Amino acid sequence: NELDDRFGRPPEEVGSLLDVQALRVVCRDAGIQEVRREGSLIIARFASDRSPKPSRVKQALEATDVAMEFDASAGLAVRFEGSRDRREAIRIGRKVLKGFAESGSV
Repeated sequence: NELDDRFGRPPEEVGSLLDVQALRVVCRDAGIQEVRREGSLIIARFASDRSPKPSRVKQALEATDVAMEFDASAGLAVRFEGSRDRREAIRIGRKVLKGFAESGSV
């Protein structure tokens, strides 16, 4: 990638920071106000005024092979299996949640 070409292989902490920032951008574009991990389970809660339309949910479901479970008991939330490894969980979360984004997120 461009960072490697310009500056050489960055420390792992830099890669983790970039992964987190990319996840934040996807969450912003998808209207997600909170993401948390419970073991290997990832839970993302949408902002009350940004719940996805059915067509966006369909798009997200078709964009990944990761099974999702939805919960509307306290605002809309989506749950799916991630990883116990933090960095891998961030990557999986970004991949899955990107399907809910309204623009061309990272």
